[in-house]
Amino acid sequence: MPKISRRLIILLIVLAVVIAAYFAVISPGTKTITLTSSQLITDLQQGIDPAGGSFTALAVLTIKDTSLTVVIDGKTYAAIIPSNFDAFQVFAPQIGNGTVTVNYQGTTWWKNWGIIVVTGVASFLIGFLGGYLWRRQRQA
Repeated sequence: MPKISRRLIILLIVLAVVIAAYFAVISPGTKTITLTSSQLITDLQQGIDPAGGSFTALAVLTIKDTSLTVVIDGKTYAAIIPSNFDAFQVFAPQIGNGTVTVNYQGTTWWKNWGIIVVTGVASFLIGFLGGYLWRRQRQA
């Protein structure tokens, strides 16, 4: 049986932390601009792109719990909305003329890839260390 040193275990833990930090901080995706809900809603109702000018492309609204995310021409905007917010009522004219679409999504437990990586690596390390200690106990 190969002997695992304490140094190797520490290096594995450090590697896991570095990988988790990488995925949490430098995750792929678009940059999101955070605005107040009233500013974002007013701009969308008036047909104004929050970055400036009017938008001609379709604005895609995604509502997940109390988070409103809007994608216009590849730019992503986010705002926190009340839990009783009704996008179909607020944006009825815009939905009618086809400038806005609304997607409601259910809430999920996984917030981002960082949590998935940390959980997976931690589970792997716990299993690995548990197996190592179990084998060592059986040899004694």
